[in-house]
Amino acid sequence: MKITYDKKADALYMYLEKGKFSSNKEVEEGVVLDIGTRGELLGVEILDASKYFSKSNLTPSPFVHMKTSARKAVSRKQTKRLVTA
Repeated sequence: MKITYDKKADALYMYLEKGKFSSNKEVEEGVVLDIGTRGELLGVEILDASKYFSKSNLTPSPFVHMKTSARKAVSRKQTKRLVTA
């Protein structure tokens, strides 16, 4: 998994799997799943990332610092269910 943060856009992106993009789905305000052509979860984009992370904690491994609502939105179980819905 690769994680990038765009400071100017205040957007965090988690690359989970390589694949051809098909669609995206907003699962919570500002939390968008990128879905591949085979239904696989390619990545997760978190807009206004500073709402979920303190700016000092926007590091390569920020999952530890996520607020509960964001952590739930990107949990494997929930995203798998949402992708197939």
